[in-house]
Amino acid sequence: MLRLLALLVASYALVTQAMTTHEMNDDVTFDSLEMNGESRKLAGAQVDTTLWAENYQPGEVTTAQDEERAIGLWPTSKGTVPLTKPRTVGPQNPFDGGMKTFKRSNVAFRSGAKMTRANAVFVVQAGGTLSNVIIAGGGGVFCETHNCALVNVWFKDSVQGALHVNSGTGITTITGGGARNVARR
Repeated sequence: MLRLLALLVASYALVTQAMTTHEMNDDVTFDSLEMNGESRKLAGAQVDTTLWAENYQPGEVTTAQDEERAIGLWPTSKGTVPLTKPRTVGPQNPFDGGMKTFKRSNVAFRSGAKMTRANAVFVVQAGGTLSNVIIAGGGGVFCETHNCALVNVWFKDSVQGALHVNSGTGITTITGGGARNVARR
């Protein structure tokens, strides 16, 4: 119990040190990206405020254009590749899927399904890099140990646990990508 309390106190101290709060009026705008030591400020030209300017209300998605604004751009698939077993990606064989959609043809997923090595679409080993893929139909990525790199990996119609990273001492990096229509548990 003492360890938990010490962990909570340490976490709180780190969070309060990392975050600073600034109240803004309606007339505050950002014009540039400023770096002051370790802190950053947003740049107005890089922040899309058109949704607020057009009286956008969350949940009012009515057209394809509005949907694109609400959820961001989604990549166009360059074809579908059905797999009957997980494709293994290792440090010696990085995989670039060329923005094709990959799915398991022999695994039926349901809401609340747990991602395992056996039902994954891709198994990424330590040091492996998976890039430019769309994973559909509920499947996902199973990082076997740690030190996985996912670049521009997209999950469509996936289960909530579509990405499983086993613990380890390394770092798993995710650059770009996204998820759409994720099933809830």
